[in-house]
Amino acid sequence: MKESSIRSGNELAAPTLPLKEELGILSLVAKNTVNAVIITDKENRITWINEGFTKITGYSAMEAIGRKPGNLLQGKRTNARKVQYMVEKMRRGEDFECEILNYKKDGTLFWMRMQAQPIHDEFGKVSQYFGLGTDITEQKKWRNRLTREKVLRQKTISRAILKAQESERAMIGRELHDNVNQLLASVNLYLMHMRNENILRIDILDNCSKYLEDAITEIRNLTKDFVLPAARNLTLYELLEDLCSNLSCTSGMKVILDLEQLDECLINQDCRQNIYRIIQEQVNNTLKYAKATTLKIKLETVEKRFELLMADDGKGFDTAKAKKGSGLMNIRHRAESFNGKASLVTAEGKGCTLRVSLPLDDFAE
Repeated sequence: MKESSIRSGNELAAPTLPLKEELGILSLVAKNTVNAVIITDKENRITWINEGFTKITGYSAMEAIGRKPGNLLQGKRTNARKVQYMVEKMRRGEDFECEILNYKKDGTLFWMRMQAQPIHDEFGKVSQYFGLGTDITEQKKWRNRLTREKVLRQKTISRAILKAQESERAMIGRELHDNVNQLLASVNLYLMHMRNENILRIDILDNCSKYLEDAITEIRNLTKDFVLPAARNLTLYELLEDLCSNLSCTSGMKVILDLEQLDECLINQDCRQNIYRIIQEQVNNTLKYAKATTLKIKLETVEKRFELLMADDGKGFDTAKAKKGSGLMNIRHRAESFNGKASLVTAEGKGCTLRVSLPLDDFAE
């Protein structure tokens, strides 16, 4: 009498039953489950399905029997790698389990967790496959929703941190400008008065005055870094023109600013501030490390996206050898907090090119 066995990966040998009796038992069990049950032959053609399969997929036994499950259920959005995984497992006669996106008879997409085991004949060869499918579409929706909510919460936290940092910078900037800077200016006037009275040596007074003027200039520059000029109701155009003008004067570097394709009306204040900080961060990186003679800055709004390109002709660097600094990490963090991305392309002797892309759907004025 011919016998068969269903073997799992953890069993040396399962109890054997006559093939017809075994399939009969499986059929009785399958009829009492809401899950989809399917049996295929060695050609991977369907020989039997239960009512659960029909309820989930919409295919009747008459429509399904004789066809391959892949031809029946798979479509354009089905993951090809998972399909290949199942094909390879069946080719080797092994059991498998996976989650795969399938199509119902009416074209509706649904997620199925598929568990399958081979059925062996008396010679140990695979004669059929027994599959159990569970509709996990709702589970997937809940998991995806929880993931999206988690990402949204993280981005909300990131934005709150950025706002707090801006608030702290503004406070420090005001303190430096209103208190320390005024004090140093007063001291400078006092020393100039003493010089006019010829109380002390003129050369010493001149040096003191110069040092104080240098200190005032440094504090003013520091104030610009801490307090975003947007507080003075400047547009992004004005902010960047001011930044590039100061950069050209202080560094001697040629700065090319291209704003022809930028529609600032598509960008709200928070996003505008974030963009300015990204540019400011990369400008600082260029000044510190690049040894560049030219820096190109291009901003544009294209198809509801903001695009930034910053390219210099500096010395560049080998990304594999370079240490991960906080500058680029800050840029990427700022981009990601606004659902965007940032990438840097560079090589030794090839300069650096920074690209930042942000969606504008949620950030219009």
